[in-house]
Amino acid sequence: MPDNRLGRLIPQAIAAFMALTLLVAAPVYAQTPSGSNPTAQAVSEQQLLDELQKIEGRVTLPNTAAGLLEQPQGRDYRGFHEGWLPWIGGIAITGILLLLALFYFYRGRIRTLAPESNVRILRFNALERLTHWMTATAFIILAVTGLNFIFGKRLLMPLIGADAFSTWSIWAKYAHDFVSWAFMLGILVMLVTWIWD
Repeated sequence: MPDNRLGRLIPQAIAAFMALTLLVAAPVYAQTPSGSNPTAQAVSEQQLLDELQKIEGRVTLPNTAAGLLEQPQGRDYRGFHEGWLPWIGGIAITGILLLLALFYFYRGRIRTLAPESNVRILRFNALERLTHWMTATAFIILAVTGLNFIFGKRLLMPLIGADAFSTWSIWAKYAHDFVSWAFMLGILVMLVTWIWD
């Protein structure tokens, strides 16, 4: 009797082993490369991006243009902003300072013909003085924060450190954005006031 049981168990064990082997081998067989590749002639995605010179991804938004991350024009602007612009700005600022110094040394101080009489003449009213000082203060703030955008990373960040420079740059950006409105208003009031006369 025990031999009969063993005789029935061996074919069942072999059948179970073969079924298990097929179940395990089927996914592996599915991943092996076949003889033909249907996309072999297609252009690779990286080659396409290299040809187009832009970085673009796939998006599920209705606006398909939102998938464009970087354009060649943006790369050119960054190259100019990081490369040539600081040199052009530095040479222009240095040149203007040298011209002002040269003019001062050539012309000297402008003196009055007669001594001061201590008589004060009201030349500008309160609105004109307020407009002048508002515009001048806004111009200085815009100049300092604008120079930070161009030269700050190279000149200021090594001196004060990355964290302090980051904090300063955030506040400089806010100041530049909001003070520009006061500057434009001051210029407009000056044009209206003095061209009107």
